[in-house]
Parts: sequence; structure tokens; C-alpha cells
Amino acid sequence: MSNRSFRHESVFICNLRFGSVVARFFSIPVKTIALPDHLSERLEKVASETSQSIASLAEEAIETYLDQTARIRESIAQLERGEGIPYERLRPWLQNLMAGQRNPSPK
Repeated sequence: MSNRSFRHESVFICNLRFGSVVARFFSIPVKTIALPDHLSERLEKVASETSQSIASLAEEAIETYLDQTARIRESIAQLERGEGIPYERLRPWLQNLMAGQRNPSPK
């Protein structure tokens, strides 16, 4: 955990899909997150530039992160089960890819 200070404005109460009034009506949990000033400012800027709500941007970012970590964990599990592609078969494909040739990936 960092020693960064937080301003009151950096704390967002956001339901990741609906506003808090709708969330209360449908009993959807509301999450509170504290953001350092530099992230709060970036989030507000992107929300303004894209005409999206802070909640929808937060939902998208969290979902993307969770999806990526799930894929990484599954990839590691596949390697541990011996389901990876040996480097000797992967190397020529990578060299072709770097040379701009798109070939089917080795199996």
C-alpha cells in the first residue's frame, strides 16, 4: 500500500452498473473506492472526454482487469499441465510473425 494522501473528492461511491438511487431500488450493492488524486483526475478527464460516467469507466476497467487475470491464470495452469507449445516449434512461427508473415499458430 502506498503512502499517498487522498482528498475527499477522490472517493467515489459508484455502483458499477447503475446510479445509487436505482441501486437501492433494486438492492444492487454499491461499492466505495478511494483513489489517489492522480487517478481521480485521470478518470474524471477520460469520463469528460468520452461522455461516459465514472461508474461505467470503472466497471469497464475492473472487468477488463479481472478478465485478463483470469486468462493469465488459465494460461499458467495450461503450462503447468504440460499443454504448452515447445519453444522449438514456436520459434519459427515467432520469427515469421516478426518478419510480417502471418501463419497459423503452431499446435
